[in-house]
Amino acid sequence: MDVTYIFKYDRCFASNLIQNYHIKMRLISRSWDTDQLMETVSIYSESPEIINKTADFLKNYNDFEHIDILDRTKNTVTFRVTVTTSCPIIDVLKSSLVKNKKNPLIERIDYKGNTHWKVEVDNCAKVDKIAEILREKYKIEDVDVKIHRGRKSDTKSLYVLKQAYEMGYFDVPKRIGLDKLSEELHIPQTTLNLMLRRSLRQLINENLK
Repeated sequence: MDVTYIFKYDRCFASNLIQNYHIKMRLISRSWDTDQLMETVSIYSESPEIINKTADFLKNYNDFEHIDILDRTKNTVTFRVTVTTSCPIIDVLKSSLVKNKKNPLIERIDYKGNTHWKVEVDNCAKVDKIAEILREKYKIEDVDVKIHRGRKSDTKSLYVLKQAYEMGYFDVPKRIGLDKLSEELHIPQTTLNLMLRRSLRQLINENLK
């Protein structure tokens, strides 16, 4: 199941920068091991003054284990940071809670500084465990959890879709129209049309996320 967590973490440097300086931020790369997270990030602002302020903020940010400014212009700063125990992402990435190990977590931070995590997990116990880590270890009181449950196509609808395909309903030009298909399958036209649309939509949603 796909799950979205929404929360605000005051110690997150990205959240602070976006909320306080209204900059645009792009994650270039991310890697991790058992106790640290390494990120390469690029920041953009139309204001050179804002870039100066963000550079000063980064240099003085206490929760970085290490920071390297890789490139700087009047409108951009590109840097590499190493973060240790202060970042909750580490606990999620190194755990067995997430299902997709290749792309375990999609992160977005909105203009208010709220962090949005989208992860894929196997069961509700793991959903609760991630929320528990955020609340108990990182003292984030307000964690909004949204579970996206896709409705599964029923066997009958899939069979009808298969029949329609094999009988040429989706051919160009059609070998059989809706009225004739309805007659052959003994399903009213309105019901048949609805079943086909729902099955197609569900197959697309399940396979092209």
